[in-house]
Amino acid sequence: MPTQIDSRVMLRLLILWLASLTVLLSPSSHADALVAQPLLTPIPDNAGLKQRPFISSILDLSQYGYVEREFQMSGTANLYDADGRWRSDGLWNTTIAQADVPYATRLLVRRPADPQQFNGIVVVEWLNNTAFMDVDVIWAQSHDELLREGYAWIGVSAQFFGVTMLKSWDRERYGELSLPNDGVSYDLFSQAANAVRNQSALLLDGLPVKGIIGAGESQSAIRLTTYVNAFQAQAVQMYDAILLY
Repeated sequence: MPTQIDSRVMLRLLILWLASLTVLLSPSSHADALVAQPLLTPIPDNAGLKQRPFISSILDLSQYGYVEREFQMSGTANLYDADGRWRSDGLWNTTIAQADVPYATRLLVRRPADPQQFNGIVVVEWLNNTAFMDVDVIWAQSHDELLREGYAWIGVSAQFFGVTMLKSWDRERYGELSLPNDGVSYDLFSQAANAVRNQSALLLDGLPVKGIIGAGESQSAIRLTTYVNAFQAQAVQMYDAILLY
C-alpha cells in the first residue's frame, strides 16, 4: 500500500529540487514591481494583556538557537473576481473588483538567532483557519525538521476569522489589525514574500535569504491552490516553491 508523505519529507524534496537548479528561482523585476511593499512594525514581545503572541511556540526555542518575533504588516490590497471560467489547466485569470483596500495583519517569525545556523530558506505558512483561528499546522508537523536544518519560518494571518480571533484574544496587542474579508489574502500573501526579500534586515535581522517556500495544509492549502493558479502561475511569482499538503 502507498505510504503517506508527510510535510517534513515534502520540505526535504523541495529543498533538493531547489538545490539542483543551477540558478535558484527568484521573481523577476517585473513580478517584484507588481507587488506592493508593505509596512512592517515590530510588536514588542511583552505587548498587550497576554504579553505574548497568539500561538507562540510551546517549545523553548532558545534551546535550539532560535528566536520568535512578531510584526504588524499593513498596506493595501486588491479584491479580485474570476475572469472567465477557471479550468483544470491551472491557469486562472482574474480581474480587479476593488483596488487599494487597506489592511493590517500580523506575521509571526521563528528564525535562527545565529546567521551561521540559517540554511537560507524561509518557509512562509498560510496559517490554517479551519477552527476559525490561526493554527500553525505546517510548523506543528514539521518543527523538528525546520529546527534541525536551520530554516526560518513565518506564519501569516491571511484570513478574516484568524485576525478577528486575534483581536478578541488580546485587543491591546492586536487592536489595530483589520482585514475586511478573505479577498485581500492573495495580495497579502504576495506582500509577505516581498517583505522577506526586501525587508529582511528588519523582518529576519539581516539573515541572507536564498529562497522562499509558500506552504499551507488542508483548508489553507485550498486557499493556496487558488493563489498558485491565479497569481503565482501567472505574473506574481514571489515564491520559489509552493508546498500544498
